[in-house]
Amino acid sequence: GPSSDPGVNTRALRELFAVAAARSQDYEVSISTSVLEIYNEEVRDLLSGSKASLSIRAQFDGLSPVEGLSIVEVENMDQVQQTLERGK
Repeated sequence: GPSSDPGVNTRALRELFAVAAARSQDYEVSISTSVLEIYNEEVRDLLSGSKASLSIRAQFDGLSPVEGLSIVEVENMDQVQQTLERGK
C-alpha cells in the first residue's frame, strides 16, 4: 500500500526490525529474504537472473526449502525494498 497506509507485509517487517533492534543487546539477529515466482508449476529465483526451474525440497534444519534459492541478508526496510526491486 501507499506510505500513508502500508500493507500488512510492510507493517510486519517494520515490527520485525523494531523488535530485532530492541533485543540486539541480548540476541544476535539475522534477517534474510528471497524473491521467487511460482507460475505454471515452475519455481523461479527472481534474484539469480536464471530462468531455470528450482525444486522445492522439504528440509527440517531451518534452511530454505527451495534448493538453490538466493538468500540475501537485510538489515533494514530500505534493503528489503532494494531486494524486491531487484526481483522485478
